[in-house]
Amino acid sequence: MTPVAPATALFVQRGRSGPYWQLTVPQCPICGQTHVHGGGDGPEPSYGHRAAHCSGRAAKEPGTAKGYELVPA
Repeated sequence: MTPVAPATALFVQRGRSGPYWQLTVPQCPICGQTHVHGGGDGPEPSYGHRAAHCSGRAAKEPGTAKGYELVPA
């Protein structure tokens, strides 16, 4: 399996329906699509490993990491 790729969360905002963070990855390192992940409900967003929300061929390639590390922009 390939190493877990870093992904930059460029859009960080509070969720619309609660006091939690939403972290948007505008370009997934696996499939190139935009994904949104939860970032916890603390005073600061929580980054770190997330499962990839990829669908389609890119996510099913043998040796593809099943997620990535979210890092702040």
